[in-house]
Amino acid sequence: MKISLVSRVFVWTGLLLLAGVIACSNDMPIQGFDLSNPGSRGVVDSTAIKDIDFEVTYSDSFIPTGSLSASLLLGSLNGIENRLLLRIDDIPDTVEVKKATLILVSNSVVGDQAKTSFQAFVHNVLDEWDEDTVTDANFSYNVDAAAIAAAEIVSASQVFDENDSLVAESVRFQFDERGVELVNGWADTIDAVPNFGVLIDFDNSTFVKNFFNRGNVANHPTLELEVMKSTDLDTLVFPISADAFLAHQLAEPVTGPHYVDHLFGYHSIVKFDLSAIPRESTINRALMVLAVDRANTFITDTQFSIQVLRLLKPFTEPDSISLDFSFEATVGVSPTATTVTFPSDLTQPQFRRMVQDWVAGLVENNGIIIRSRTPGFSISRVAFFSTNQSSPDAPRLSIDYSIAPTISNRN
Repeated sequence: MKISLVSRVFVWTGLLLLAGVIACSNDMPIQGFDLSNPGSRGVVDSTAIKDIDFEVTYSDSFIPTGSLSASLLLGSLNGIENRLLLRIDDIPDTVEVKKATLILVSNSVVGDQAKTSFQAFVHNVLDEWDEDTVTDANFSYNVDAAAIAAAEIVSASQVFDENDSLVAESVRFQFDERGVELVNGWADTIDAVPNFGVLIDFDNSTFVKNFFNRGNVANHPTLELEVMKSTDLDTLVFPISADAFLAHQLAEPVTGPHYVDHLFGYHSIVKFDLSAIPRESTINRALMVLAVDRANTFITDTQFSIQVLRLLKPFTEPDSISLDFSFEATVGVSPTATTVTFPSDLTQPQFRRMVQDWVAGLVENNGIIIRSRTPGFSISRVAFFSTNQSSPDAPRLSIDYSIAPTISNRN
């Protein structure tokens, strides 16, 4: 009896579905059939790659904060001290300054928010600095030892106004006589005093106060001057011309974890060993999972934004690193996160193709770099477990892949 072509298709379709049901019920990889060659088989499988060829955390350079930071940070937290630099240009020489007050508007508080406070002091700076490049590493700290103003910094960013409404707290540094004389010198075009701005230092801090920087239109720092015009007193307000915060790390973080931060140039590189995946495999999905080392992580923002890029050549030293910006995966790490998985669904196709090229040998696998997407933003730092810590939470690459059935040649 002859079986029609349609009947054969139904028979083979039924066998394929039955095989899939049996494999799934026994928690086994799904075996595939080639309809033209029933004896051949393909595989759909998943694996978690934990073998790592190479991993390293390094710090290449301090990140300037003047044009990159979200706020001006003052105080100490988690072994990082923060001081402020501010400069006020274009003070007119047509007025006589009688009183000068530097005003900073509070944004938030990070760290000890009990009813504590510390003292902050304003010092005249004696050397030049550039807002776009200044860091703790290249600033001379050549300042007048004697302060020209002081103020108490409290662990609160809001206060009640006369209408019992919460408003941003302002900190006012009123200059002493030497400070007023200094401002008059800045304004004098004939016997001008070099204007390198001021440094705000602190004493015995247990928290960090975030102030709005000059990029904030409504709450930027200002210098308020009470001036004499002819015979009348007037008040003039000048915005800050340049600002930055200087972050000083008291000690290197403990060795072991992978680190990523915004300020001190910590980046991490991971290269997975993909030799267990057959070269003929088709990568259907790839996800990298990092476990957060909470003991060595502190995030002072709503989230820490991370960027992942492919290395174009093997890592040897930071100065020679070469990155592929055609692929970028980003992920946000929340202050309470315990694991981070990327890429997102949006960049999954690019990440999958990258792993596919590595497995097939089309592109050399030099690994990926994990770094801050917003350098200079804040003092936050994220630590991820590494294989150096003998932890089951070391990085892993979860891969779904398939192998097509072998198609035989039939004459």
